[in-house]
Amino acid sequence: SSPSQATNAARRRQASPPGGAGRGSGRPRAVFGAMAQKLKGIYDALDNGNYKSGIKLCTTFLQKQPGHILCKALLAVALDRSGRRDEALRICNEVRGSAPGAGIDDAVYTAIAVVYRRCRHFAEVIRLYEAACSGEPDSEEYAVTLFVALLRQGEYAKAQQVATKLYSKQKRMRHVLWVVVSLLLQFRAGAPQQVLDLASIMLQKAPVNKDLVNGDGPTTFNRTQVYLVLLHLDALRLRGKFDDALDMLKACEPILKLPSDISALRVRLLRDAGRAKAATDEAKAALRSRPDDWTLAQEYLRLAFECPAPAGLPQQPTGAGATDHCTRLKVPEDGSEGEDEVRNAATLVARLLAEAERENAAAAAGEGAAGQRVRVARLAQLELWRLAFCANEDARASTAPADAWRAAVTDGDIASFSAAIQDYIKRFAGGGHCFFDLKPFLVLLGRDEASALLDSIEQVADAAPMSRVTVGRLRRAFAGRGAAGTPEELAVEAQRLLSVRGDDGVPQQDHMLLAIVALLDMDRASCRSAEGSVKRCLVSAIALAEEGVARDPNGFHFKVLLVLLYGALGLPGPMLSWYQTMEVKNIQHETLAYLSFDALCATGGAEALRDSSGNIIGLHEDMDKDAADGVQGALQGGVFHRVPEYLDLMWAMRRSVLWGRAVIEEALCEVGQAQTWDALVEAATRQAAVFADIMRRGQDYWLVRNQDR
Repeated sequence: SSPSQATNAARRRQASPPGGAGRGSGRPRAVFGAMAQKLKGIYDALDNGNYKSGIKLCTTFLQKQPGHILCKALLAVALDRSGRRDEALRICNEVRGSAPGAGIDDAVYTAIAVVYRRCRHFAEVIRLYEAACSGEPDSEEYAVTLFVALLRQGEYAKAQQVATKLYSKQKRMRHVLWVVVSLLLQFRAGAPQQVLDLASIMLQKAPVNKDLVNGDGPTTFNRTQVYLVLLHLDALRLRGKFDDALDMLKACEPILKLPSDISALRVRLLRDAGRAKAATDEAKAALRSRPDDWTLAQEYLRLAFECPAPAGLPQQPTGAGATDHCTRLKVPEDGSEGEDEVRNAATLVARLLAEAERENAAAAAGEGAAGQRVRVARLAQLELWRLAFCANEDARASTAPADAWRAAVTDGDIASFSAAIQDYIKRFAGGGHCFFDLKPFLVLLGRDEASALLDSIEQVADAAPMSRVTVGRLRRAFAGRGAAGTPEELAVEAQRLLSVRGDDGVPQQDHMLLAIVALLDMDRASCRSAEGSVKRCLVSAIALAEEGVARDPNGFHFKVLLVLLYGALGLPGPMLSWYQTMEVKNIQHETLAYLSFDALCATGGAEALRDSSGNIIGLHEDMDKDAADGVQGALQGGVFHRVPEYLDLMWAMRRSVLWGRAVIEEALCEVGQAQTWDALVEAATRQAAVFADIMRRGQDYWLVRNQDR
């Protein structure tokens, strides 16, 4: 990534010589022009990635101007980009300790801050801008940068002090709200209740515009006021003032505008207040108005199970007095509702399903709005069973092992649950969403239920082109429960998938992908058999994947499979060629880099591994900068409820174990290429400060995620 953040800021000051000399300094303008031209060469070298040339130009410049602070800062940037981070940090500390009036301006501060952030010395960034604010106490730019730096380090109390000083000098309302945000973040981090009381006092200085609420005509949308209302509601919610928050939400409905947002806020406040029944009623009303919203249906069903269960419910057969929540799913014949919110939820879901089925009777299954309502209602039935199973397990948690949840439900309940899954598959097997809709529920089926389900749905495989894919996906999902099949059966399955042709007479992409995976399963099954591996399976899988890319150059899934296949076979060259065609960007370097990174660590060349590590490290630098910009943009734009989200993102990226792996592997590449003992020592100690920071972190510090292997 280009160091333009440092150099662009420096360009604004490139005509100014060290010491603040400039207009009226008595020096000829020709001198300043020559100096600016030399600095321009340094900027160009850094922007173009010629860091060795940048180091040489800076060294030559400093021989003639040894006190030029800006050039020293640019030298630190060049050294850091060249991997010589210990030297870069030493120069940064030297520049930061320069005497006042030595020519330290915003360009110098920006360049030094870039080096500190790349080296993950975030505490030094804070000290840097604390010194800048001390030198120029009236600078709002330095104070804002310090405020954001404190937030990203979790120094919320100090950030509050900076925001308070900003308000006392600038008298801007947004700085009052920055104080409030700092206080709320302090409470979020474990501070006592008093910080919320202070936040409430500060919010009195920033009331909601009542003219927008009390006006006679329609209220125009005001984004700033919407964000202010959300901040007020958040402060009241954290203080436990739920009634006040609900009253304010009612009064500010004309400002918030969207009924769905208002309903979601009301549900959250009622739930946090412990009023599960009222929250359930609100969610039920919202679901009746939007029966095609699956997220809303999930929220309503969860709330129904949070309501207290009525007395006198049947007991589990082997539950030692535990309540059998599955009996609550029986819908009354007359469709009436009572005190049991779970039974009311089951009744409402059955009613919504019947209404959607009637509306959808004249149309093709799964099409149109009515088809979506049928889909949501049927998924809601499955979700009711799943939540009932969980409730039964929780009811007997003290009397049964954690892995004995099946003992908490009857065989009849499992049979009804399996029948509901089977009905869903028969209805929606032709849709690409079917398997993914069912994934949260398939894990509850045992081996016997899985085999019975596969046998019962085999006849739907040929009903539509996607039906065969759905059945194939289900078979692979149950592969670990005795449904994987023999190599011969898998070969037949692959041929059957490839025999399904589209209008152009060639296999469709989903069928080809599943056929490739069937070939890989066939290879695995062959390895476990007496005959040994049939390697032609892997060759056929690779050929099929490459044929898929040839037909569809944008076929991302084919490229992923090729990267995995070549990497598993220890062929880093072809693997990298296909990985580069994936055009991985932005956060994908964090989520997809392991596809090639693991193989390169095992069998790849030093140059390829260094490039891959550099891409990962560069991503983390860009993400850190973008998240910091997001925090500052949210603060400037008043989007205060997004600030914790951006801060969490920065912390997550900072603790990613993938970044630590990339740093170490990049250093090992340099050590491995050393030709002399001195070169080896230099390569091993070049990033000693970064290594020390990694080594002092405990295992619990790192976020593993997809690096758990």
